[in-house]
Amino acid sequence: MLIICSKCGKEYSNQAKSCPHCGTITSQNRYISNNNNYQDKMHANNGINKSTGGSSCGAILAIVLLLGLFFIGYKLFFGALGELGIEKDDIKSSLEDAWNHDSKKSETKSSYEYTKTYNIGDKITTNKFEITVTDVTERSKVGTQIFNESASDGNTFLCIRIKIKNISSEPIKTFSQPTFDLIDSKNVTYSSDISASAYYATEVNTTANALSDLNPDVSVTDAYVFELGKSHYFQNTFNLKINADKTILVKIK
Repeated sequence: MLIICSKCGKEYSNQAKSCPHCGTITSQNRYISNNNNYQDKMHANNGINKSTGGSSCGAILAIVLLLGLFFIGYKLFFGALGELGIEKDDIKSSLEDAWNHDSKKSETKSSYEYTKTYNIGDKITTNKFEITVTDVTERSKVGTQIFNESASDGNTFLCIRIKIKNISSEPIKTFSQPTFDLIDSKNVTYSSDISASAYYATEVNTTANALSDLNPDVSVTDAYVFELGKSHYFQNTFNLKINADKTILVKIK
């Protein structure tokens, strides 16, 4: 029977009085068995660690589970979009258009020195759109009798109505249609109030659809509401920044 030397870890016959490799007395050494200590010793001698193997298996399993969850989420996401009539290719095309649009903007200066400032009622023409800011009003409350929203104490609503027409020869995807921000005299940018804008859009019967393409020669109306502090509103001037296939500024106040 073979035994393993407790000092050098090498095997030799149990008939020998001592280890022929290092001289350790046989009585101090152990018989080879299937116990864990011997297996650990053998793995250590061969550069293998059980715990490392276990960790590797666990890491591989975690990666497989994450990939599985990713593909399940991917299918559910695009399945839900399909129910809304939005195709994966439409999203890809819209994202590419948005990327190209942002890339072109990054090639110019960040200031507005290349843009003309328009007035309310001006018909503004770009390569793709004809845009007109048709009405600007200050309100303390927007919406219908049943569905409405009031500005917080000390604030006011700046309500803006807009007409947009596709003058190109191709449908324009949702993500490539114009977006709107408000800019004050210090170039501070304000986003519209989503809920107040929705109530106001219902009140004035806008025709824009956030999930639809804008087809050639089709015009839609839209509305945006910005909530501002009253003192700030009265002490500043404001422009509407229109982000389309070119940047447009419209003087609001």
